[in-house]
Amino acid sequence: METFKKFGSLILFLSFLLGIENLDAQKKNKKLDIKKEEKAIRRKKLQKLNKESFQNRTNVKADEKTRLRDVGIGKTLSQKVTKNPTDLSDHMGIEGTRKESDEESKFGGDILSLTEKANFGHINAIVRVVSGYVMDSFNYNQEDSELLALYIVYYNLKHRKNIEYMEANFDKDLVSKLEKERVGIPDKFEGWQGQTQILLPIEKNVLKGGGLDIATYELEDQVNPDIDAQKDGAVNKKRFANLQVKKIKEEKKESLEKFDEILKREKELQDKKKSLEDELAELMKDPEKNKARIAQLQAELKKVDSELNEVTLAKKDMEEKMSQIGRREEMRKMGFTSEKEFLAYQASQKKSEPEKKDTPVVKKDNPPVVEEVKVEEVVEVPPPKKITKKYDISFHTRSGIIAGRESLKIPGVGIVVIGYKLPYKNPLEISLFVVSSGDMNLVKESEGVKLHEDSPFQYSEGKFYVFEELAEKVYLSQINEQMELEYRSSVEIDPDSTIMILENAIHVIKNNRTDSPSDTQKFNKKDLTPLTE
Repeated sequence: METFKKFGSLILFLSFLLGIENLDAQKKNKKLDIKKEEKAIRRKKLQKLNKESFQNRTNVKADEKTRLRDVGIGKTLSQKVTKNPTDLSDHMGIEGTRKESDEESKFGGDILSLTEKANFGHINAIVRVVSGYVMDSFNYNQEDSELLALYIVYYNLKHRKNIEYMEANFDKDLVSKLEKERVGIPDKFEGWQGQTQILLPIEKNVLKGGGLDIATYELEDQVNPDIDAQKDGAVNKKRFANLQVKKIKEEKKESLEKFDEILKREKELQDKKKSLEDELAELMKDPEKNKARIAQLQAELKKVDSELNEVTLAKKDMEEKMSQIGRREEMRKMGFTSEKEFLAYQASQKKSEPEKKDTPVVKKDNPPVVEEVKVEEVVEVPPPKKITKKYDISFHTRSGIIAGRESLKIPGVGIVVIGYKLPYKNPLEISLFVVSSGDMNLVKESEGVKLHEDSPFQYSEGKFYVFEELAEKVYLSQINEQMELEYRSSVEIDPDSTIMILENAIHVIKNNRTDSPSDTQKFNKKDLTPLTE
């Protein structure tokens, strides 16, 4: 009887497993169907994009096996280059090498050279190889890798034989590996075999596994003007913009998480170092007796110091990355795709500091006429209290002049400026102003809200995030596009801080960090309620 029960239980168990297996098979088949549909859509996009740009040897559609083989070639070559980046790796007639940039503000690059053994009859095959390479080297998903590969191919089409551009924008040691007659890719298939060097612009990115990334802003800046003329160019420009926005969003979140980890590790090591130093100081009262333990502690201290140095470097790298993320987010808001142009624009907005005078001179009898006031006059009278951030951009409106520090052009709203109205008052009355982009008319301003004079200025999803001064205390505040105060944090913040916006949270990060948890305050994005770990 007992044997029968066991046998019955076994049958039930096997039936249960078979049921699960059938369900899994159904789900798997459904996923495969979805993947097939996605692949078909991507193939159509690729065909449309390349239809009129390149002259191919054949227009026969590649089968699935061929497509997978092309992607696999790129992945295998990537693995070889990653393992020995400075060597010349070869796979299926393609040679690959990498050179990181040692020069500030210049790109490094990966060079994929098509040798005489490379046999490609259609540009899509080359795009697939590059997509496999990008996917494996820089950890992008399949769809993003295909889009990046397409931009890389167009980038190389644009800069075919343009060695002068490479010399101006890439590391000199990398450029020495390029050949003027081979660099880039021609639009006709006859020039591919043995005559093509595809250059992938790369830059440092501490958030990537290998510490390197595709220089997506360089691709976007160089390719977008030309891709407009291509079939579906506007669609792909939008897709690339979405990729950039998604990347910023993901990197903001990841950088904050990793920065918190670095700070925690730094605190652990500092505490450990102090403990070792305290014990060592006690033992040094009788060095002869404690000779062995002293030697042990000194060795441990040396190890801790070494680890602290590594953490300090990692912290510096992450701070630079967070600064880059913030800068690139600002670039996108203002419509810049070139980082160099954006930095040049920022530099042009900064005026030289005026010489400080003991007693500011203000002429009361003859107030300045609005039309005659210049930008220099905005900053001519320095306030008694030092302002860290300068208000040196003038906005001439019908209602008067606004001395601004930063501005954003918001579609459907206008130009939003953080600044104050002239004439200068002490203390400053900092507000947000909306100026119409057409006639520069002052449309509205944030009334009843006194912003801190060093307040950051961030915008996300129809909301502005600023620092508000109230009863000699500073709070994080949210203002809508109608310039109305919606929420104010219930806790104070340090005005010498930076605002970083994530998907559901606002992080206020102190500029002068003390390596404690209080360096970062987190708030709910919806209503600014404090968030705790």
